Amino acid sequence: MQNKVIVISGASSGIGKTTAIHLSKMGAKCVLIGRNLQKLEAVKSLCENETLIICKDLLDFNSYDEIIDLIYLKFGEIYGFVHSAGIEQTIPIQQLNIEKMNEIFHINVFSAIEFIKRLMKKKYKSEQQSYVIISSVMGVVGNKGLVSYSASKGAIISMVKSMALELAAKGIRVNCISPGHVKDSEMSINKEMYLSEQANETIKNNHPLGLGSCNDVASLIEFLLSENSKWITGQNIIIDGGYSIQ
Repeated sequence: MQNKVIVISGASSGIGKTTAIHLSKMGAKCVLIGRNLQKLEAVKSLCENETLIICKDLLDFNSYDEIIDLIYLKFGEIYGFVHSAGIEQTIPIQQLNIEKMNEIFHINVFSAIEFIKRLMKKKYKSEQQSYVIISSVMGVVGNKGLVSYSASKGAIISMVKSMALELAAKGIRVNCISPGHVKDSEMSINKEMYLSEQANETIKNNHPLGLGSCNDVASLIEFLLSENSKWITGQNIIIDGGYSIQ
């Protein structure tokens, strides 16, 4: 990771935050993208190498060219991309509408594609590149109320396979990670607050190895970005403490 430029969306909290801190300790130059400037600055203060903050709403696709130009101007060639930005929707089918489904697909899926379209341009990329997109175990298995969320995460798993085939000749690897319940992410903490003690205990019991942490996922992201995984592309790696094997 030494001095490799890694762009991380959703870097203000959860897996994105932990990944940025972890990779910076490994010597990477991290670009932190998120909507909350105060949170991004807090993450930057914990990073140990050069770090660039970009405070943008990922729904503003028109700003992506400016973002990539800014990164290239600051750091030069871009090696890696981690798409950790994402939202969850727990909505019964009868309450789903086009607006809600558009929102989750724009953030979870379309923004990743729009970033990659730009990062892969010869002007910006290093000789080799590695992209890691965060999916979810809910893109592999189902659960009540998660139709839109599961659909968006399943789309990531499918699109990564086609991306990997299309970009391999350019020296670009593309993989995704599907975590189970990560106990210390803001998304999980907020969810647990609205669940009963029994419901939270059920979630924990459904993970044979117990609940995971953001650090568990960050370590896997580091591996997929690094040259240690140079023969791996187009894969969905499930990291869920055994949740999906039952």
